[in-house]
Amino acid sequence: MSRTKRLSSALLFSAGLILAMAGSAPAQAPVQAPVTVFEGARLITGDGSAPIENSAFIVENSRFTQIGRRGEVAVPPGAVHVDISG
Repeated sequence: MSRTKRLSSALLFSAGLILAMAGSAPAQAPVQAPVTVFEGARLITGDGSAPIENSAFIVENSRFTQIGRRGEVAVPPGAVHVDISG
């Protein structure tokens, strides 16, 4: 077999091996955005109701998911806490 044919066969075999290995790789779980709870500030909701003193609000996936008074909001386990009092 000529050197060119051997090189060609080796490249084709390598490409096939790489494709086979790539197809069998386990799928990775999507990265979860962190859940963050901000606590301690006066929160003005903008709906005409009175401000919430010593508030807590939870942001998950760039969205507000809960608001209320500190200690009255159900904080998910593993949430990052940010003190914004003062």
